[in-house]
Amino acid sequence: MEDSTNRVERLRLVQENNKWGYADKEGRVVIPCRYDIAYDFRTDYAIVANNGYFGLIDRNGSVVIPLEYTNMMYNHYSKIAIVAKFPKVGAVNLKNEVI
Repeated sequence: MEDSTNRVERLRLVQENNKWGYADKEGRVVIPCRYDIAYDFRTDYAIVANNGYFGLIDRNGSVVIPLEYTNMMYNHYSKIAIVAKFPKVGAVNLKNEVI
């Protein structure tokens, strides 16, 4: 199992069978290893992806923004995600509403 420490949220990325998830500081997997790509949490949210589609999850592993975008950037200060669904690009809030 590989891991990457995330000091801000005290969750760390863990990898099992080429899938990524998150573990707490004791090493317990709290979000199962089910993502092809996963990034560190920034405040309460992290970008994850499966099959080339990105979305946003919270610290409980609940999907906040569905994994339906071909690219995503998230700004934790404004709580806005810049998203792409080829060929369109736009912005959505945490309710996945276009803004």
